[in-house]
Amino acid sequence: MDRSAGTHPIRQPLANLNEAAQLYGAIIYQKAPIVMAQLEQLVGADNFRAGMSAYLRAHEYGNASFADMIDVLDKLSPEDLRAWSRVWVEEAGRPTLRVSLTKAGGRIQSLSFTESDPLQRGRIWIEPLNSAFIYADTVRFIPVRVAGRVTSVAAAAGLPAPLAILPNGDARAYGLLVLDAASRSWLLAHLPTVKDPVLRGAAWLDLWDALLERQVTASALAELALRALPLENDEQLTARILGYLDDTYWRYSTAGARARLAPRVEELLWQRLASAPTASRKAAYFSALRSLALTPASVARLRAIWAQTDSVPGLKLSEDDYTALANSLVLRGAGHPDSILDTQAARIKNPDRRARFAFVRPTLSTDAKVRDAWFEALRQRAAKWHPVEDCAPIPHAVTFGPRSSCSRKCVLPATSSSRNAGSMQHCQATHRRRQLPSCAGSWQNGHSTRCDCGSWYCRRRIRSSERLEDVEPHWLRTDFTDLHR
Repeated sequence: MDRSAGTHPIRQPLANLNEAAQLYGAIIYQKAPIVMAQLEQLVGADNFRAGMSAYLRAHEYGNASFADMIDVLDKLSPEDLRAWSRVWVEEAGRPTLRVSLTKAGGRIQSLSFTESDPLQRGRIWIEPLNSAFIYADTVRFIPVRVAGRVTSVAAAAGLPAPLAILPNGDARAYGLLVLDAASRSWLLAHLPTVKDPVLRGAAWLDLWDALLERQVTASALAELALRALPLENDEQLTARILGYLDDTYWRYSTAGARARLAPRVEELLWQRLASAPTASRKAAYFSALRSLALTPASVARLRAIWAQTDSVPGLKLSEDDYTALANSLVLRGAGHPDSILDTQAARIKNPDRRARFAFVRPTLSTDAKVRDAWFEALRQRAAKWHPVEDCAPIPHAVTFGPRSSCSRKCVLPATSSSRNAGSMQHCQATHRRRQLPSCAGSWQNGHSTRCDCGSWYCRRRIRSSERLEDVEPHWLRTDFTDLHR
C-alpha cells in the first residue's frame, strides 16, 4: 500500500467515530505495528514501559492522543520523537534504503546505507536496524541507526566479507530495502539453507520487493519458491511463499512461462498436499492448487474432488471451499458451466452464502454480454453516489472529548415506518448519550430525515434516492478479484 499512489498517513482526521472503519486497511494493520515496535526500540524497553504507565496514569478516565503519548516518551529518550512521529505517523510514504558495499582482500572495506524519499519531499526517516551478516557457519548482527541521507556502518569495516547482508535482519525495519547485487544473487541461490526462520522471512520480503522493482525476474523467484517449499517447516512462511508464488505465476509471468512452469508447480503442490503434517498446511496447499492448476490432469482431479468422487486424506472441505472450487472449475472450462453452478447452488445451505453466490454468478457466464452487463450495473450504481452537503459548525460541547469542528449532514429517505422508527430511536439515544439538544431530524410520515448528530445512518456519502442498506445486503461489498485475474 505504501508503495502506491493510494498511500496515506497512519494518523488521519476522523470527523466521527462512526466512520472509523473507513480508515482501516494495510497501513493501519501492517505499518502501524512496525512503527510502534520501532518506537519501543528507540526509547528502550524499560523507558517505554515506564512512559506508557505514566501516559495512562496522566490521562486516566480522560481522552488522549498519540501526540500526548509522544510528549511523555520524548522526555525519556535522547531521540527527537516529535520529529520521528511527524515523519512516520503524520505523513504518508516509506523510505528507500540502498546498501552500498565495497570489499578488498576478502574483507569489508566500507558499508553504508543511503536513504531517499520516493515521493521527492526530502523527508528523513529515523529508523533502527538490526543488520544481518550471513556467513557459511554463522550470522552476525550489527545494530545500525539510520538518521540521515547516508549512514556509514563503521562497525562493519574490516570484517570478513559475508555471503549476504540483510539490513532488515530481525524483520522489524520498514521501507524499500534495496540489497546489493551480490546479496541478491546469493539469496536467490541459497535462501532455503538459512536456518533462522525470521531471517528467511526478512529475506523473502526483500526479494519480493526486488521483484516489484524489476531487480529480480519472475522466473528466478518462482524457481526459488519451488526449491524452498519442500524444505520450509515454518507454517507462516509456507503460506507467504505460496502467496508469492501465486502472484508471480499470475501477475508477473507470461502465458508461455506459466505453461512451462505448470507441470512442475502442480506436481510439487500435490506432493506437499499429500505429505503436509497438519490440516492447516494441507488447506494452504489445496488453496494454492485451486488457484494455480492449469494442466488437464490437475483440473480433472480437482473436478473429482468437487464432485466428491475423490478426496484429500486429512483435509475436510467447507461449503466455501466447494463454492470456490466450482468457480475455479468453470473458469477453466472443466465441464458445462451451468451444470456445475446449478449443482453448487443446490449444495449451499447457508442463505447468505447462497444469495452471494447467486449475485456473483453472472460474472462466470460464458456470454461476454452477461458479464459486461453485470459490471456495468456496478459502475452505474457507483455513479449514483454523490457528496453530502458541506459541514455546519456544532456549537455545543460533548462529554466524550473535543468534537470535530463540523458535522456531516445528509438527507436519508426512510423506506418503511419500522425502519423510520428504528432510526429515530437510535438518533434520540445518540443525542441523550452525547448530551446534545433534541434531535432536529424530520420523522413525519416516513419522509426524508435530516439530522446533524452524526449517528450511524448519517454517512459521508449517500445515494441520491436510497440508503445503501435498503438495497444492498451486507455480502454485496465483497472483493471478487480472484474470479477475474
